[in-house]
Amino acid sequence: MYFILLYNTLAGAQSVDPDHLQLARSLGLPRRQVFLRVVIPTAIPSIFVGLRLGLVYTLLGVVTAELIAGGKGLGSLISYYSNTFNADGVSRCAAGSDRPRRRTVDDHDPASNDGSRAGTGRIR
Repeated sequence: MYFILLYNTLAGAQSVDPDHLQLARSLGLPRRQVFLRVVIPTAIPSIFVGLRLGLVYTLLGVVTAELIAGGKGLGSLISYYSNTFNADGVSRCAAGSDRPRRRTVDDHDPASNDGSRAGTGRIR
């Protein structure tokens, strides 16, 4: 995230119109005031673009790392829902909304062949 923000900030600072800098200098503003009143306001949109991109790439990296190395978390939920063809669960996880629950049925007794459930059979 650091380099994305750094490069966007530098690009925003370098995109200041030279006429604006010349005008500020001709009005007698010190270098600090030129930076605070001309350069920073011009660079703010680029800074926020860098923050937004950095946040997206950071979350993508965290979810990918958790998917590879973690046991329980957002990445494993996305993997679970995609493997069970639950598109609603995948989209809710990817959007970062309320974590959808896994639909599980109480433990099935494998010894019984009549299909009865060991628990109540309610979906939690």
